[in-house]
Amino acid sequence: MVNLNGIEKMNEKQRLNYLLMLLEGQLDSEKDALAKYIDWKELIYGIK
Repeated sequence: MVNLNGIEKMNEKQRLNYLLMLLEGQLDSEKDALAKYIDWKELIYGIK
Protein backbone atom coordinates (compact mmCIF):
# COMPACT_ATOMS: atom_id res chain seq x y z
CA MET A 1 0.00 0.00 0.00
CA VAL A 2 1.25 3.45 -0.87
CA ASN A 3 1.57 6.07 1.87
CA LEU A 4 -0.79 8.99 1.17
CA ASN A 5 0.58 11.34 3.86
CA GLY A 6 2.24 13.51 1.22
CA ILE A 7 -1.07 13.97 -0.61
CA GLU A 8 -2.89 14.90 2.59
CA LYS A 9 -0.39 17.69 3.22
CA MET A 10 -0.89 19.21 -0.24
CA ASN A 11 -3.09 22.24 -0.75
CA GLU A 12 -5.87 22.17 -3.37
CA LYS A 13 -3.68 23.63 -6.15
CA GLN A 14 -0.93 21.09 -5.47
CA ARG A 15 -3.49 18.27 -5.54
CA LEU A 16 -4.88 19.46 -8.87
CA ASN A 17 -1.36 19.66 -10.31
CA TYR A 18 -0.62 16.16 -8.98
CA LEU A 19 -3.80 14.84 -10.60
CA LEU A 20 -2.89 16.48 -13.91
CA MET A 21 0.58 14.95 -13.79
CA LEU A 22 -0.95 11.52 -13.13
CA LEU A 23 -3.35 11.91 -16.04
CA GLU A 24 -0.58 13.11 -18.34
CA GLY A 25 1.65 10.20 -17.32
CA GLN A 26 4.42 12.43 -15.98
CA LEU A 27 4.86 10.55 -12.71
CA ASP A 28 6.71 7.28 -12.20
CA SER A 29 5.00 3.92 -12.54
CA GLU A 30 4.45 3.49 -8.79
CA LYS A 31 2.45 6.70 -8.64
CA ASP A 32 0.63 5.82 -11.86
CA ALA A 33 -0.41 2.56 -10.20
CA LEU A 34 -1.50 4.58 -7.15
CA ALA A 35 -3.88 6.53 -9.37
CA LYS A 36 -6.09 3.46 -9.72
CA TYR A 37 -6.72 3.42 -5.97
CA ILE A 38 -7.27 7.10 -5.27
CA ASP A 39 -10.69 8.54 -4.58
CA TRP A 40 -10.32 11.60 -6.82
CA LYS A 41 -12.61 13.75 -4.67
CA GLU A 42 -10.40 12.99 -1.69
CA LEU A 43 -7.26 13.77 -3.68
CA ILE A 44 -8.52 17.11 -5.00
CA TYR A 45 -10.64 18.38 -2.12
CA GLY A 46 -9.38 16.39 0.86
CA ILE A 47 -12.84 14.84 1.33
CA LYS A 48 -12.86 11.58 3.26
